[in-house]
Amino acid sequence: MGPAKIDGFIPELSNKILKRVGDKWYASDGVMGNQLAEEVDSPENYIEGASRTVSVNTYERSADARAKCVAHYGYSCSVCGFDFEAVYGQIGEKYIHVHHIVPLSEIRQEYVLDPVKDLIPVCANCHAIIHRTRPALSVEQLKAHLTKSE
Repeated sequence: MGPAKIDGFIPELSNKILKRVGDKWYASDGVMGNQLAEEVDSPENYIEGASRTVSVNTYERSADARAKCVAHYGYSCSVCGFDFEAVYGQIGEKYIHVHHIVPLSEIRQEYVLDPVKDLIPVCANCHAIIHRTRPALSVEQLKAHLTKSE
């Protein structure tokens, strides 16, 4: 009888590095892919650009409230301190996202806004990370996370 054999199998060794995840160790080739485990790999076809109709809820935003928020806080990120103008020069002048401290998607109705208490300027990266969780992270939670990561 003997050990099982797979036709066409070539036993080859490859260099791997060990990565610790929690209390377990895993072999890795060092390449961090962005494909989810449930996605099927189809390397020969990369099709993009098809259009489709998508229905979403949008919430009205006040340009005046945004202006008062940045007039009070300035154009630096309230989480990480990033300043678009300092990094990108003139093209980054007066650029910043403005975050609703309580997301409009959670309020789900019209309300009277206080631009200083209800809004805060954040860079695009911090804004995206704040909204990466449900419920959204608070500015203080993300600041604490960045401080721990340093």
